[in-house]
Amino acid sequence: MARLQRIQFGGQRAGGRCDVARAGDRAADDEQVGAVGERLRDHAGPGAEKGEHGSPAVCRATDARLAAATRDHHDLRLGASPRATLHLLRAAKATAALDGRDHVLPDDVQQLAVPVLAHRLLLSTDAQIAGRTPAQVVEELVRTVRVPPAGM
Repeated sequence: MARLQRIQFGGQRAGGRCDVARAGDRAADDEQVGAVGERLRDHAGPGAEKGEHGSPAVCRATDARLAAATRDHHDLRLGASPRATLHLLRAAKATAALDGRDHVLPDDVQQLAVPVLAHRLLLSTDAQIAGRTPAQVVEELVRTVRVPPAGM
């Protein structure tokens, strides 16, 4: 007689995903430093070499609030994955560097949420029938989910 077992794996806690994001960024920096990377670092200021772009509070809020909100939204069948959060944070870091800052602001995350996250989400059938788009859902979440200032 065959027995079936169901094993459930829990997700990583938000702080753990932020640690992975920071470690991944350091590894990517080591591997991909070319002329463009050097120019970004020149414009980003002294914190760029140390990987200090991202405020831990902004990282936690982005993952724990904004990304989690996509996973719990009634119009979405599939929300933002930890990898999607990582890409959103990397894009926000790049924006900060291009603006000459050594830190990410909540505005950076909010500005990039739609272009980075929308194509990664799957709408529920009801949302599709209602004519909603993933971009509309992300825009709604950006308006309603509070990301704290970088210093918090």
